[in-house]
Amino acid sequence: MELLDARLLKAGLSWTLIFAVSSMVLGPSFQCGYNLGVINAPQKVFEDFYNKTYYDRTGEPMTDGMLNLLWSFSVAGTAAGGVFGGMSTAFMTDKLGRKPTILLNNILALVSAALFIFSKMLSSFEMIIVGRILIGIHAGLSSGAVPLYIVEISPKHLRGAMGTMHQAAVVISILISQILGLPQLLGNEELWPYLLGVCALPAIYNLLTMGIFLPETPRYLLFAKNDVKKAESALMYLRGKYYSSTELYEIHALAREQKDVPTTNWTYLFREPHLRKPMFISIAIHLAQQLSGVNAVVYYSTSIFITAGLAETSAVYATIGLGTVNMLSTFVSVYLVERLGRSVSAQMGSYVFLIFAGCIALLITYIFFTLPETKGKTIEEISAVFMKAEPQMSGVGEYDNEGFTHYDSRTAKLGTKRRLSMQKSVSQVI
Repeated sequence: MELLDARLLKAGLSWTLIFAVSSMVLGPSFQCGYNLGVINAPQKVFEDFYNKTYYDRTGEPMTDGMLNLLWSFSVAGTAAGGVFGGMSTAFMTDKLGRKPTILLNNILALVSAALFIFSKMLSSFEMIIVGRILIGIHAGLSSGAVPLYIVEISPKHLRGAMGTMHQAAVVISILISQILGLPQLLGNEELWPYLLGVCALPAIYNLLTMGIFLPETPRYLLFAKNDVKKAESALMYLRGKYYSSTELYEIHALAREQKDVPTTNWTYLFREPHLRKPMFISIAIHLAQQLSGVNAVVYYSTSIFITAGLAETSAVYATIGLGTVNMLSTFVSVYLVERLGRSVSAQMGSYVFLIFAGCIALLITYIFFTLPETKGKTIEEISAVFMKAEPQMSGVGEYDNEGFTHYDSRTAKLGTKRRLSMQKSVSQVI
């Protein structure tokens, strides 16, 4: 125990800080990832429920177009709610505080869980869609408020690593949701409401741990409330025996400097030259992440694998494999952020992507120069192009003025076998 305390002291960590971060990571951070990946693997189960519910109401099966539309609402509802929640983060955290915002946000998760759990009992797929929108709002608020809380309670030299804990929890929970979505666990016709309703557990955990034990951030208490006593008390609680008054003085000095900065709106970020560049960098980083296609993978990877030819069970396990790779790469980034810095770590993801972009470019080039045009041609003609067939290789014989003069049955059999094999392969590709 003494050895562990010595290591924590060297790292600048206290048990209360670890507890505070775990409350965030196992609570709202877990929610963000879990509700992203939870509907991926058991998509067919949900679609069957939608079909059955509609048939029971109308006596007619649901059309494919309507089913796809409703399923799109179920998936995109989380993203739409996330936009609203994300845009509300700054207002709520500044007006209410970091802690109240996170605590109130848990109510959305509890309401969503209730909608999910009772949707099957009440035969209502609309409840699932509404629940997905609400949990999306929750995720959007959490994505801003939780990292802000973690960074503001962390020592300066640990803010980078602590800040990545939120993302680490997101990818771990995505993997957990994919595993729980297996048909052998919760991703089946009987238990799927509880698969969605799991989001109630992290909300309850965070309400109890944060609501009872954790303070508001010292930075907010000084910046917004100008309450030195409460800020000092919060900092002493979070640092424990590693508390240093120097850190409080630094925060206080920064708070005084912030008071001299005029209050502005978001357009100010684009008008001022010294803020415009950081703003564009921030936008570029987020665009690079979103346009990488990761959201399509998280939401639809199982469906994509099935379309590509995998069996349904294999597609689910392939999705879990993707979640595992995603989780491991995040752990690597936690290490690299502190070792190599933020800039290099951010660029490494692009460099890795460039490797695969280069492979795709090479394959496209190869296909462009080697794949012949097949439009309007029969399979036999296409096969002949690949085989570069000549009369003597046709498997029949050699021509002269009077017909076949040299017939070789062995060559004939070999040529016919090769031709049929090629035709079969070409037909499969087509």
